[in-house]
Amino acid sequence: MKRVISLLLAVFMVLSFTSLIKADDFDFLLRNKIVQGKDGGDLALNDKISRAELVKIVVAAKEVVTGKKLEAGAGFSDVKGWAEEFVNKAQKAGFISGRGDGKFYPNDNITKQEVLSIVLRAILNTGELEWPNGYIAFAKKHDIIDDDDPFDGKLDATRKFAFEVLEEAIDELDDIHDIDDDDDIAILNKSGETFVFTDDAGRKVTLPKNIERVGAGGNTASLFLYSIAPEKLVGWASHKRPDEAKYFPKVRDDIVAWGTFYGTKNTLNKEELVKVKPQLIVDFGQKKGSIVEDLDNIQKDTGIPIIFIEGNLKDMKNAYKKVGKLLGKEDHVEDIIEYIDEAFKLANTKNTKKSFYHGEGDKGLNTNPAGNPQQQALELNGMKNVIKLANKKDHGGNEVSMEDLIAANPDVIVLGENGIFKNIKNLNIWKNFKAVKNNEVYEIPHVGISWMGRPVSTNQILGLVFASYVNDNNIMSMDKFEDMVEDYYELFLHYDMSDSEARAIINSIKLK
Repeated sequence: MKRVISLLLAVFMVLSFTSLIKADDFDFLLRNKIVQGKDGGDLALNDKISRAELVKIVVAAKEVVTGKKLEAGAGFSDVKGWAEEFVNKAQKAGFISGRGDGKFYPNDNITKQEVLSIVLRAILNTGELEWPNGYIAFAKKHDIIDDDDPFDGKLDATRKFAFEVLEEAIDELDDIHDIDDDDDIAILNKSGETFVFTDDAGRKVTLPKNIERVGAGGNTASLFLYSIAPEKLVGWASHKRPDEAKYFPKVRDDIVAWGTFYGTKNTLNKEELVKVKPQLIVDFGQKKGSIVEDLDNIQKDTGIPIIFIEGNLKDMKNAYKKVGKLLGKEDHVEDIIEYIDEAFKLANTKNTKKSFYHGEGDKGLNTNPAGNPQQQALELNGMKNVIKLANKKDHGGNEVSMEDLIAANPDVIVLGENGIFKNIKNLNIWKNFKAVKNNEVYEIPHVGISWMGRPVSTNQILGLVFASYVNDNNIMSMDKFEDMVEDYYELFLHYDMSDSEARAIINSIKLK
C-alpha cells in the first residue's frame, strides 16, 4: 500500500484520520467496519463477490470518507431485502446503472472491470470513462492495479481483489491535491464531494460541487455560460470575430476554441477538450432527438461530465437558475432574471398585433417557418407571421415567392443584417409594400451578437426587447429602449455600453 493518507482531515473535515496508517491488508476497511470477517475473522478472500456485496462495501466506504449518508433512489425491480438500501443509494449517486433492462442482478458474480468502474466512480469521482478500457487505464496509471501484471477484466472478481481496489482507491484520494498539469483526468474534485444532477434531457450526471472550470458544447452554450461566469469559462465553440470581440471584454486569455457538438460545421476536437481539463461541459439550446445518446458517447470518450440545459426563450429563467446555482453565481443570475422579467413584461404590453415578414439573404426572400426559434421573439410579442411554410426546413434557406409575399402584404418587414434594408425603397418590387411606405421596415442589429439569431441563445432576450419596439414604438420611450440595451450588454456580455453607442444602434434600426 502506498502511504499515509495525510490530507484526508482537511478534505473531509467531519472525520479524524490523523491515525489512518495503512496496515498490511485492508486496515481502513476493517477498522471502519466496512468489511468484516466471517466466523473466526475469516475474510474468505478467495471467494467470488456478488454485485450486491460489492455495492454494499463501496457505499459504506463512500459514507465513511465523506462523513455523509447517501440518499436512496428508485432502485431496481429485482433488488429486495438487505441489498435494497445499498443498491438504491448507489443508483441515486450514479455509481451504478444496471444492465439497461431495469434490473441489477444483485446475486450475479461481479467482474473485475465492473469492480473498477464502480469503485472509481464512487471514490475518485471519475464520472463515466470509456468502457472498459478507460477505467482499466485510469486504474493502472494511478497504481490501483499493477500496470505490469496481465489484467483480464472479464474474469469474476474475488473478495480479495475488490478489497484491494477499494483500499487503493481510498489511498489515491491523497494524491488528488498533487495532480500533474499533464494529467488527462480532468474531473477529479479536490473536495471529494459530488452530487447527481438531472439535466433537461433526463440524464443523471455526477458533478463536483465546486465547479471552477466549465466549457461550452456549442455557440449557444458559449453565450449562455459567458453571461453567467466568464471567469470560469475555459473552452467554447469558436473565437469571436475582431468586430465582435470588443463586446466580450471578460473572455479568459487562455480560453480554447474546441469546436461544436452539433450543426453542419461540427468540428468538436475531443482531444483539445480533454487537454483543457474542464470539470463540466454544458450543452445548451434546442433538444434534439439523439441528445441522450450523443452526450453519453462524448462523456464516455472524454471522461468529462456533460449536461444538457433547455434553451428555449420561454424557459430561459429556469436555465439561468439551474446553471447559476451550479456555478455559484446566484446573485448575478438574480439580476439577469429581473431583466428577463422586464423583457417579457414589455412583450406583453402591446397595443397592436401586427403581421410581419422576416426576410434574410441578399434578396430578402429567405425565411423561416412559424415557430422557428430565430423569430420566436416576434411571435411572443403577439405578432403574426404572414408566411406559412409546410414541410419546409426548420431554418433559413426557405425561399418565398414574391407573389406570395405581395399577397400577404405584412404590416412590418424585419430583415437580417447586410441585406436589402438600406436599399429597399429603391427596389421596384419592394417599394409598394405598405410596410415600406409606412417606414415599418427594421434591420436586426448585429453588435457583438445578432439580436435575434445565429446562434439562437441568450441574444433572444434582447431580441424580445427589439421585437417589442418593432411591434409598437409607443410601448417604451427612447430612453427606456436605450436603458434596456445598455443593461443587456452589461448583464449578459459584461460590456459597459455608453448612451451614445446605444442611441446610435437604435437610430440605425428603423427605415427612415
